[in-house]
Amino acid sequence: MRHEINERSYGVVPLAMREGELYALVVQQRSSSWHLPKGHPELSETPQETAERELKEETNLDIERWLSSQPFVERYSFYRGTKRVNKEVQYFPALVCGIERIPSEEILAGRWVKYADLPTAVTFPELRRLAGEVVRWVESYQPPLQ
Repeated sequence: MRHEINERSYGVVPLAMREGELYALVVQQRSSSWHLPKGHPELSETPQETAERELKEETNLDIERWLSSQPFVERYSFYRGTKRVNKEVQYFPALVCGIERIPSEEILAGRWVKYADLPTAVTFPELRRLAGEVVRWVESYQPPLQ
């Protein structure tokens, strides 16, 4: 009997210009923790198709423009019953548009934060590390997003 499961999910780092400044959207899941929108792939979906679908389902937002095809990667482990789950989540940065509709079936709340505040807006240490990478990446993006 195998006691480990490997899972992969895909998500978006949703970015938008608001009042001349760049913001990121974080969402509060039913567990009360703050994350970026993400989810599991459906049959034959590419990683970016999964990320785009999950963004739409969780927030009602659309992708205006992908900013990179290279994802930021979060890895962590947890237990589901007696099985250890090794989780990898790939997040693709994108400019998003539309009118968010939160809450949804999976999401309790959402909030826009200045992109530089992203590391303190999410709950878990590994996602905070990834958010720091996102901040450094945005600051070096050419042409500047701000």
